[in-house]
Amino acid sequence: MNQSKFVVSRFENRTGITSWRVQGRINGVRFRRNFKTKEEAAAEKGALELRALQGASNQHSVATPLAEAQVREAEAAFHRLGNRTRSLTFYLDYALTNYRDPVQDKPVAEAAREYLALREADYNQGHLSHRQFTSFRCELRALETVFCSKMVSELTANALAEFFRRRFSEILPPGEGLDRREPNRQGPAPPGPGPSPRVRVEPERRTVR
Repeated sequence: MNQSKFVVSRFENRTGITSWRVQGRINGVRFRRNFKTKEEAAAEKGALELRALQGASNQHSVATPLAEAQVREAEAAFHRLGNRTRSLTFYLDYALTNYRDPVQDKPVAEAAREYLALREADYNQGHLSHRQFTSFRCELRALETVFCSKMVSELTANALAEFFRRRFSEILPPGEGLDRREPNRQGPAPPGPGPSPRVRVEPERRTVR
């Protein structure tokens, strides 16, 4: 890999004033610029060398208010995305929406009781029927019993799916699936016996003597 090299040299112009010149090549293009002081020339030399290094390593400088540690964390996040089609902002929004900090987390039992209290208030205000409120109470008590030692953040989709599968198997009659709309795969019921034939009953004839 060809490295760009810049040098600072002192020279006097036609008017006899001493100046400092920075010259070299960057990306194959010749660069030369004069400065009044050596310090300015040295700063320009350093900036040009950094620019050449970033171009060779596919890096570039960006003006940002982020601290260096924050920039490194952002770079690490982009590397972890790999070939995923979603953007970093998409995953960040999902985490901010669904993640619950342990400080704000609570046990399942406590959350179930709080939710039941809300539904009870709805029931007292006439927004829920007695049957609906009873259903909420039974389901929440079952949830509290099964996950009594869990925190809300520990509930996973698979755990809840298994809970509802077992719950429905306890409630529904044997042989009845979770989806009541499932068609009968045994075929239509056989036709019943036809109507009984009508029998004409002759009235009894009596002989009058």
